[in-house]
Amino acid sequence: MAVSAGRGAAVYLALTSSSGGASSEAMTGDATRTVYYVTNRAKRFWDPDEPITIYDDGSAVDPDDYTLYPAGGIVVFRTPRTVGHVITSSFNYFDVAGTGAVLESREWTLNVTVDLEEDTSFNDAWKTFTPTRRGGNGTLTGNWIDEWYLSSVLRGLLGIQLAGSSGHNYYLYGRVNNNPGATEAGLVTESVDFTATGGIYYLDES
Repeated sequence: MAVSAGRGAAVYLALTSSSGGASSEAMTGDATRTVYYVTNRAKRFWDPDEPITIYDDGSAVDPDDYTLYPAGGIVVFRTPRTVGHVITSSFNYFDVAGTGAVLESREWTLNVTVDLEEDTSFNDAWKTFTPTRRGGNGTLTGNWIDEWYLSSVLRGLLGIQLAGSSGHNYYLYGRVNNNPGATEAGLVTESVDFTATGGIYYLDES
């Protein structure tokens, strides 16, 4: 299990349906030409329940050739793209720029976990294990807007952006595990636990 901690996070409420669609949207690639993310960062939280298509020089790429991380608007190709090729994407997204954050967190922790399944053979002297499913959970501490928290956050899917170091950010979707019992009007300072749903990616945006 890898444990990370930091200061500075933004939590957005992913509404029950995505509020915007984008086609032929530009993607920015890294030096390896394997990691690409949507250039317009206002559209960085893609709807994981709606179709997402990735294009290489205008041709749709086989989904078996890449891994999607809808939180963050990120695609990781299994092999580098050809030099000079333009990567674009079509997707629906949550308008987090329009709705704004429901939490600006002062502190956060993130635990990335891996399930291990035993694959010991009969004659092995020691147990052996194979990593299978990955997951994550963590905590967020900050000032919540109480009416949002009580009416929506406890039931909704959250788009979470955790600030790392030197222009890096963790991106994930998650759900709140606990209700700390906020009842005051206005801003409420609370620590809440969350569980990640879907992939987690640590993106270099420097």
